[in-house]
Amino acid sequence: MASGSWNILSIAASSQDIWYEPSFTALDNNNYVVYMVPGNPCIMTYYQPFLSELFFLLNNALAPRNQSVHVGGYTLPGFRLQPDDIDDVVLPTSFQSQIGYTEKLIKVAIKKHVDYTNGDDSVRRPKVILVAHSAGTYITLELLKRYANGHDALSVVDIIGAVLICPTISHLADESKNGAVANVLTQIPAFPTIVGTLAKILTFALPISAVSWIARVVARVPPHVAQAAAEFLKGPHAVQQAMHMLRDECREIKEDTWTEEIWGSPEPTPNKTVPLKLYFAKNDNWVSNQARDALIASRGRTENAPWKPEMIIDENNISHGFNESIGDSKLIAKKVADLVESFMVSP
Repeated sequence: MASGSWNILSIAASSQDIWYEPSFTALDNNNYVVYMVPGNPCIMTYYQPFLSELFFLLNNALAPRNQSVHVGGYTLPGFRLQPDDIDDVVLPTSFQSQIGYTEKLIKVAIKKHVDYTNGDDSVRRPKVILVAHSAGTYITLELLKRYANGHDALSVVDIIGAVLICPTISHLADESKNGAVANVLTQIPAFPTIVGTLAKILTFALPISAVSWIARVVARVPPHVAQAAAEFLKGPHAVQQAMHMLRDECREIKEDTWTEEIWGSPEPTPNKTVPLKLYFAKNDNWVSNQARDALIASRGRTENAPWKPEMIIDENNISHGFNESIGDSKLIAKKVADLVESFMVSP
């Protein structure tokens, strides 16, 4: 991948945060931001090949139109190796709290990395497209609900679309194996603490580089997965936070409770819903085909309702954890790039 024509920056307190920045600033109103909301464990390192490829594809497509795009995302509180950019974080934090923290991190990222002022010092809101995976898709729909309700933290951006990959937004614990996981997490309240403590004991004497090397050699995983796994195991709270958050997910991701402000009106009336595109794996071990098909039938786009969310089922046999494979990461980056570009208006 010939990425030499772009500045690739990874900026923040920790290398766990990823931010790819174009080497030129496009004309006013031609700058975009693609912000990634990660799945659980919410460590951005897992998405490095995916985001790198997405950045490259989008900017190559946009450059001839004098448009450019920032691509990035921040590791969420509880999963970080270093202190957070958000004050007053109590760990382990709940799934609902992560929604609020994500909202704040988007504002932090925009203020750090994007010039959102005009020459006369007035403020213009950058056009933002949210890309989310797994548990991050639920967080994203909740963010869009807050955005529709005018939350202050999101007032600095103009969200023009969202792409949800392998969305876990209804009936998460319905599958038998997921139900078993949910039972363990709910029936043993101390389970997240126990697992977190065991991880600390097993890796206490090892530096993060050694854990990464072991993961790469023994498990034979790609370098970015080995590094992310090391960050996960060596994070002061990461393992406990992942289990704590998964328990909340199993409890809370049940019926679809979002309204027309998210899914759009059943009638062709003008509305201000953010356009959505959902990309499902054909066989997802976290999302039952029954729940997926029911959602598509009730909320998806039809010939008579072309304004409703576009819902796509993958035909490439990707797994729920596509981001752990470099090949699948590049494949999905191409799919997502096409979906993201459809939200962008040619100047």
